[in-house]
Amino acid sequence: MFEKIKNETLRGHIQKIVDSCPQYYKEIPSSMTGKYHPQDETGEGGTLRHIRRCLVFAEEASRMYDLDDFGCDVLCSACILHDIYKVGLEKPEFLKTDPMHPVYIFDKIEEYICANELDEEIKKYLYYIQFACLFHEGRWSCDKVGEILFTLKPSNRAAYYGTLMHIVDYFASRRSVAECFKEGF
Repeated sequence: MFEKIKNETLRGHIQKIVDSCPQYYKEIPSSMTGKYHPQDETGEGGTLRHIRRCLVFAEEASRMYDLDDFGCDVLCSACILHDIYKVGLEKPEFLKTDPMHPVYIFDKIEEYICANELDEEIKKYLYYIQFACLFHEGRWSCDKVGEILFTLKPSNRAAYYGTLMHIVDYFASRRSVAECFKEGF
């Protein structure tokens, strides 16, 4: 999945961020209820399937909106990171989506930026990736996201990437989309 990120330096940083996060995301479902997500995402490994589907939609959205490699890399990186803390900072005994998970990854990226000497281009990528992850739930975001947005006042471009990430995540997670691609539909 990391190979979707064209900028090799960014790819390395995204891999480091992922490696520093809990690895439970590889095992858990993308949906605990199964209400909207495709059936094959509701079991073990569902989040990985969801990430792969998001990456497909990110590439398609990049073509649709004529994003350059920078923009495509922002979206692909956000796809990989957006649900990495889906059930919290640590895996709980009983799985349920933690409404703060967009904030946790936003903070994790900020922590990474502060702990490493990064060139301005990588900082710029990570800034946009932070907001793409933060916005990925759109109107269903927790109140804390609104507080962060009010305090930090993201640029229009950061908000744009966030909106695209919400669209990508939304359509990649719809059971109806998966169903319509099944044979015989």
